[in-house]
Amino acid sequence: MTAKILQETSLRYFLEVVRCGSIAEASVKLNVASSAISRQIAHLESNLNVLLFERKTRGMKPTSAGEILAAYALKLQLDSERVYNEINALKGLDKGNIKISCSTGFSLDFLPTVIAKFQNDYSGIQVLLHADSGKNVIQQLKDGVADIGVTFNHVPQSDISVLHRLNAPIYLIVPPQHELAERKSVSLPILSTIRLALPPKGIVLRDVFDVRCSHQGGVIEPIFNSNAMSAILSYVLSGGATLSTELVLKSYLNRGILKAVPLKDNILNNALSIEVCKLSGRILPDASRVFLEYLYDALTADDSTITEQS
Repeated sequence: MTAKILQETSLRYFLEVVRCGSIAEASVKLNVASSAISRQIAHLESNLNVLLFERKTRGMKPTSAGEILAAYALKLQLDSERVYNEINALKGLDKGNIKISCSTGFSLDFLPTVIAKFQNDYSGIQVLLHADSGKNVIQQLKDGVADIGVTFNHVPQSDISVLHRLNAPIYLIVPPQHELAERKSVSLPILSTIRLALPPKGIVLRDVFDVRCSHQGGVIEPIFNSNAMSAILSYVLSGGATLSTELVLKSYLNRGILKAVPLKDNILNNALSIEVCKLSGRILPDASRVFLEYLYDALTADDSTITEQS
């Protein structure tokens, strides 16, 4: 066991359950899926090798170990708020702009939500979000057009720094009424029997999927192709299906509008990673550095594993 398991997200969820007395109520307060909170608490208990709660019919009560951790978590939260306020007072972020370039999928739901939350606290900061292919996202960083890039895994380049990276398993995304919505997992051959919508060839997710299918000796052709994620989303909401990472459609999944069904394929479960990038050696403006904290918090909110790099 190491102190690294006491991550901010896990402790924040844990502390809210202590305050609320139940995961369901904490889910409402945090606006986070109950399953994500349960995973974080289970992760803490597993790594600390101790029960943190007594599970009761009408709620959850912290054990002695839980009370010790709750006291630590509260102190950490208060210290963090103090440091944040002190730094924020020095920054005085009431003007400025942030230029973000992202792979198209992130512009549909995830990044606009993060930006709105950021601007609730920094209403004077203007944000420019440009959606493009992963290749063009990297080029925009090199050209100085973008401060921050958010994309799926790209070919490593010496002049691009990956600030944060997390694994992004690929799921089958369907509406709740879909015939496969209640499956625990689905194998690739099943995808050839449904109304599958995918982005065009040349998009990382599509290319990874096509290569995997070819390695298994087959080709699965979608019956609907579009380079607009919004069009694919509308198609899925009308009864179709697509492949995506959970983060791209996070709020739709949390609200139960869509369901994510795991693929029974370890290769595709580990084929994609989400990367936050910048131009190597570039010192980001204060506004961009503060925004990154909001972005990292959103990226780790559903128990994703983050790896920091220099």
